[in-house]
Amino acid sequence: MIQKTALFILIILSSFSYGQSVDQEKEITKYKQVIASNVNDTIKVKAIKQWNQLIYLTDPQLDLQLNLQIDSICDVNLKKELSPKANRFYLEEKASATNIIGINYYNKGEYDQAISFYSYSYQMLKELGNKSGAANAVNNIGVVYFRQGKFDQALDYYNQGLALRLSVNDTAGIAGSYRNLATAYEKKGDYFKAIDYLDKEKALNQIIHDSISIATSFIEIGVINFHLENFEVTFDYFQKAKKILLDQNALTKLPRVYNALGACFEKTNDLDSAIYYYDLSIEISTKFNDPYNVAMAKHNKGVILVIKGEEEAGEELVRTSIKMYEDMGDLSGYLGSLSTLGQIMNERGDYRQAALIGDEILGLLDQVQLDLDSYMDTYGMIYTASKNLKNFQKALLYHEKYIEYRDSFMNNTNQKLLLQKEFESEMQADSIITSEFLKVKNAEISAEKSENKRRKQQGYYLVAGLGLTVLFGLFLLNRYRLTRQQNRVIEEQKKIVEAAHEEIRDSIEYAKRIQSALLPPNHLVKKHLPDSFILYLPKDVVAGDFYWMEQIETKTIFAAADCTGHGVPGAMVSVLCSNALSSSTREYGLTDPGAILNKTREIIIERFAQSEENVNDGMDVALVSIEKVDSSKTIVQYAGANNPIWIIRKNGVEIQEIKANKQPIGNYTVENDFETHSIELASGDQFFLFSDGYADQFGGDKGKKLKSKPFKELLLSMKDKSPEEQKTLLTKQFEHWRGKFEQIDDVLVIGVRI
Repeated sequence: MIQKTALFILIILSSFSYGQSVDQEKEITKYKQVIASNVNDTIKVKAIKQWNQLIYLTDPQLDLQLNLQIDSICDVNLKKELSPKANRFYLEEKASATNIIGINYYNKGEYDQAISFYSYSYQMLKELGNKSGAANAVNNIGVVYFRQGKFDQALDYYNQGLALRLSVNDTAGIAGSYRNLATAYEKKGDYFKAIDYLDKEKALNQIIHDSISIATSFIEIGVINFHLENFEVTFDYFQKAKKILLDQNALTKLPRVYNALGACFEKTNDLDSAIYYYDLSIEISTKFNDPYNVAMAKHNKGVILVIKGEEEAGEELVRTSIKMYEDMGDLSGYLGSLSTLGQIMNERGDYRQAALIGDEILGLLDQVQLDLDSYMDTYGMIYTASKNLKNFQKALLYHEKYIEYRDSFMNNTNQKLLLQKEFESEMQADSIITSEFLKVKNAEISAEKSENKRRKQQGYYLVAGLGLTVLFGLFLLNRYRLTRQQNRVIEEQKKIVEAAHEEIRDSIEYAKRIQSALLPPNHLVKKHLPDSFILYLPKDVVAGDFYWMEQIETKTIFAAADCTGHGVPGAMVSVLCSNALSSSTREYGLTDPGAILNKTREIIIERFAQSEENVNDGMDVALVSIEKVDSSKTIVQYAGANNPIWIIRKNGVEIQEIKANKQPIGNYTVENDFETHSIELASGDQFFLFSDGYADQFGGDKGKKLKSKPFKELLLSMKDKSPEEQKTLLTKQFEHWRGKFEQIDDVLVIGVRI
């Protein structure tokens, strides 16, 4: 369950009610009038949030626009000198808006952007001590990992969110965490744990009477019954969920229910009804720009069309879902649809194509966790293809894997019967609870409508008087603030704040001087690399990115490094990493880039091991050793930790990329030796080292990442320029791309021409 932080209610707008249709339009009109009026930004932000509360379930595009507007207003105000209370207000509202912007990116399948916004929101709320808000953001990060099929990572973030919610007794949030944990365990095949968490959530839902949460809970209970093949029970739960969501006009939540109902009809062989619900899901998901549910529904409809003998149309839909999952970066969905395509190839007799698909899946399986059914189907597909291609050794291996998953504990008859009996006993209780809940909810809605009508009538008479009262109160408050005593208090507070700010600024400026002292001076860089540039744009005063140089005999050793984090924490790590690189060359006399990185990793791990804390910080780095052989020939040796080197030959029309080892300098699961690559370069050739800050910057018209391909095209377009011109053009293009968006990370780009 993706959650938003709680809304502050504006007293002056308290007479506005939350109606539907015509009433809702009247409420929205009032909020628009407040926003357009000459009121302070605090009131505008609160009015925008109340407007957003009315539409976020039905108009995700407007939801995004409103929260971008809040974010912009907060940014403007946070640049001003504010009171501590006002400063905290805008920080919290920015964090809340950032979290919601992340939700919109998540719904569009843009997972990298979603995690970036969630992480930013989490850090802000954590620093503010807002545990409920921080829990929402960290929970949402878990939802992204769940969607990507990384269930263990999702569980880790879900548990972090649950701990925060338990610490502040956030009942609704705790219920949501329980449901998320249930879905993750269901995907891992641990149905007993899933049921346990759903039982806990169900008990809390009866307390909070949250309709949307109850509907979502019914979907999860239905999914588990679906796995148990209790299709009548499954159908009943899905229908209950659909009714609640329609009653609440929660249109954006419906595609998942329609996909679930389609799967239910598919299992009972009512294929036309299944297609009807899949089409509904596609229609609504497309309207609300929800590619995940579009991809799921198209995949499922494609399977049915193949079953009905419409192989060409069915295969086209499955291939479309594969492309959509690939575009979203949803590896779990991608592999599931790819497995289905392999099964279609097997049924067509194209076993060689199925085997190729199987090999692709096997190459990616270690990056994701699939549910038990998906593993079983995939291994069955690979077994069939291998057997028909007479690759009997491979066929035997994957037939054994297929049997292992088919006979897993969920197919153990006794456990299955036990779970079925448990659900059957709960079904009757749930029917009574749901019936009573809907009666109570309908009564509450009727009462609320009557009360809203009465309050509106009163509001029309009272609003003028309320406005005069507020104005008079503001006048008195203003006079009170002009008293001598209040002025003294404010002045004293201002001095304290200014002194604190000055002390912090002085400390950070001193840290900047220390870090700058560790960077190689420009005259030294130009001496050994005369035809070069360094574009260095720290996000904050100090940075996690740094560049480093040593001259050992005839070799110039140079590095572009990106340490964990940015700002003060990143700078602290960068000092340690810079010293470790220097120790590797000066103390140990190493000049081979791979050997330098191996020794640097060893030093850093050793230093961190001395701490009582579990420290997993480190750095990504591209490191080169440059040695001129003669006037026309230079040998460049390169080794990298996650960061590659890009080379443009003098007359080249494309960039040659030499990839790094996929491991950081620091603690890592598997530590392999870093590989050294030797490259012969001629006069006029150029290479580039860089961190990920340039390509990862959000910007442009759609607020997306720049990414590597446009970065490469930009470098190619300026290959004939001088290094200083290249630096200027790169800087201008970065600022143009970034536009109104905040710089999200340190930026480091180094270009060297031979």
